Amino acid sequence: MRRLALRILIVSVVASALIGIWLLLQGEFGDTEVKVLFTTLCISGASILGMASAPAMERRLLGAVPWIGVVASVAGFGAYVAFLWAGDAEEIPFKVASSALVVGVAATYASLLALARPPVKQRWVQLGGYIADVAVAALVLDMMWSGVEGSGPWRLLGALSILLAAFTILLPIVSRLEGHRAAEPVSHAPVLRHCPSCGSALAEVGTTSCTACGASFRVEFVTDLG
Repeated sequence: MRRLALRILIVSVVASALIGIWLLLQGEFGDTEVKVLFTTLCISGASILGMASAPAMERRLLGAVPWIGVVASVAGFGAYVAFLWAGDAEEIPFKVASSALVVGVAATYASLLALARPPVKQRWVQLGGYIADVAVAALVLDMMWSGVEGSGPWRLLGALSILLAAFTILLPIVSRLEGHRAAEPVSHAPVLRHCPSCGSALAEVGTTSCTACGASFRVEFVTDLG
């Protein structure tokens, strides 16, 4: 899945660049050229979202959410391309396509959040990111279908977007801090119960000499063998 999306992305980006250069050198932007350029950009967008969802698919995270992200994104961008070449897009079909794209972006974002592995005590950061992601998508869909009256919805959308950004930034930080804690060496004294020379039980746990064979020894922990 990831390789296919990557190949499609490379082809679409190269095609977009060549078309853009050709249009600039030609000096004229015809209707067909603009449609071709927009089509390649839509293909690039769908490929990027598909690549972003692929890791969560491979790790089987969030169940069907990554697949929903891919299907909804491809459907949304595909509908945009169809509307462009048909030359006419009615309001309802256009809103449906836009809604699919919003769902695709939200599902892809959630799939990226799922890649982080925060400690159990810090899972609330990841959960907060999921909630903020869903809230932003739901508000955008509501504004799209119900319309916007006043500045209230836009302010709420801005606040939720800032909250989502905050959770997104915090998530890798708390995960990295836990990783550093796990990597710290555990400092404790070695405890011996048997003689490393003859295998006899030591008279005292942790002693450095054996009364059975008379051997003396010292034990050290080596944490870096490389």
